[in-house]
Amino acid sequence: MKKSNVSRIHEKSIGFTCQSRASLFMLFPILGTLSIAGCGGGVSSDDPSLIQRFAASSPTITAGQITTLSWQASGSKSVSLSGVTATPVASAVVAPSQTTTYHLTATSEVGKSTTRDVTVTVAPATTVGSVTVNPAQPGRAIPSGFLGFSHEWGQAQLLLGSPAVPNPVYRQLIANLEQYGGGPVSLRIGGSSTDSTGEPDANTVPPFAQMYADSKSMPSGVSFILGVNFKAGNVTLATDQATAYLKSMPSGSVQAVEIGNEPDLYQNTTYPFSQFLTDFQTFGHSIQAANPGTLLMGPSIARFPNTQLSKRLPPRTDFATTDQLNTFIQQEASSLALVSWHAYVTAGANAGNTVPSGFLLQPTSSTLKPSLVAAYVPLATAAGKPFRMAEMNSLSSSGQDGVSNAFEAALWAVDTMFEFANVGISGVNFHSNNWNSFNQWDAYGAFHFNVPESQYLASKSIAPPSGTQFSQQYSLREVQSLYYGMLLFAESTGHQSKLLPVDLQTNTNVKAWATIDPTTNKVNVLVLNKDQSASGVVSLTIPGYSSGVVTRMIAPTLSSKTGITLGGQTFDGSQDGKAVGVEYGETITGEGGKFTVSSGAASAFLLTLSK
Repeated sequence: MKKSNVSRIHEKSIGFTCQSRASLFMLFPILGTLSIAGCGGGVSSDDPSLIQRFAASSPTITAGQITTLSWQASGSKSVSLSGVTATPVASAVVAPSQTTTYHLTATSEVGKSTTRDVTVTVAPATTVGSVTVNPAQPGRAIPSGFLGFSHEWGQAQLLLGSPAVPNPVYRQLIANLEQYGGGPVSLRIGGSSTDSTGEPDANTVPPFAQMYADSKSMPSGVSFILGVNFKAGNVTLATDQATAYLKSMPSGSVQAVEIGNEPDLYQNTTYPFSQFLTDFQTFGHSIQAANPGTLLMGPSIARFPNTQLSKRLPPRTDFATTDQLNTFIQQEASSLALVSWHAYVTAGANAGNTVPSGFLLQPTSSTLKPSLVAAYVPLATAAGKPFRMAEMNSLSSSGQDGVSNAFEAALWAVDTMFEFANVGISGVNFHSNNWNSFNQWDAYGAFHFNVPESQYLASKSIAPPSGTQFSQQYSLREVQSLYYGMLLFAESTGHQSKLLPVDLQTNTNVKAWATIDPTTNKVNVLVLNKDQSASGVVSLTIPGYSSGVVTRMIAPTLSSKTGITLGGQTFDGSQDGKAVGVEYGETITGEGGKFTVSSGAASAFLLTLSK
């Protein structure tokens, strides 16, 4: 609203204190446009009754801490909060790195407005990390279709739903991941259940075909990898399966047929790699003879030589060395669409290996498997074959409650994806089911649904956990921490962004990654504070950039399963798979390409910079 000349004079020419301004307003009410904003909760111009309350939960904080700005502005047509990109309905969580005054402006239906201020006093804190990014040296691009899921047979049909009763919430959750231009989400149907599958029936393929058809309305759609039974040693069965799958699926929907699942675990130590090579070739030739043009995926190995995945499994020392993988790639060069491997950080409680809270925040939890696979990826690259982590997650055997489904898993997921991308992986498929064979809700799953009983019976899935109540239609039970990590990665790497060189100086458990979006030239700097106690500020230097937006991923505690937010939004209480709440970020300006952002322990922020 345009101010009167009297108002301008009083604001700009007279050095009133907050008390004198308020007194003047009372003495001369005719000066209805006199602004006394900026006085730590004062009232401004036309209609002070529009804002009944505006306060900070903690008006004094230390850099690295958060505070919640909340307000009541009933009767207002619109409300605008300074310092953020969008204004939520009644509150916003902020984490200023220096003392900041926030302005809340409410406007009525007839155009009257008022502004109140709240100042958050910020005490200085230590620097937990210094980050320098060179935007002029873009490196490896994040491939299209990097993100994916892996589901067991039966569980996949249960999650997707049938053509008659599709699961719209699953489709929405997939679409959420594609909104940033990362390409189609990969859906790999396989896992240990593959080894017990038989001849397909009428309910086997239609859920996948319907999902592919429905995905045409999504930003990028989906692609499928379908596994055939290799362990049974029955070439005819595997060929029949592949033929039935491909015949019933739309053209172009199946990226590859996966032959087998973790053959290095077959028959303990009596299945040599040389025999695997012969068997894979036999199965592949039969499948391709029956289905010309079909491409395959393998070897889908579970472990690396001389590494131990679980106390219950003997170590393997003679399966899938780099030389053996190279032999496999050369033998199958004309038939392979993807070279595949599997990776879990370690075994979880269901495999007799209970791990403590915070385990996933240890540096090696994110770096070990990417460092091991780094020697294998160039072999596939040299042959022109993408290398995909076709099954992976935090802890094997369906994860562990309190770790795999806690906030630490979100921080781990985004970090390990960047680590894999950095060594040249073409994509990852997070293993994620509704229920598991231990009669539990899947602890490492990205999401869970309440399902119709008819769908459970048709999917021939494993028995549900005790006490499960079937619903009349699909509904969202919960979104777990893994999904938040996947969503943050998607936002950080949109449009096949390229990795940028990062120099990080820190004495704490902080990680930093950076990308540049080729379509917008925006730079994304992701900072993961995986330290459980270090809190303070992060100093960032990105030459050539002067303004940006800070998007935070936070949770009440490290072990939280709910209350997780990304950009102010959560999936707690979501009914349709869409995020709840207004998405917003904190605006920030820099000087000479230098920025300071607060960072709390066990949290993450994404700084998106524009020139």
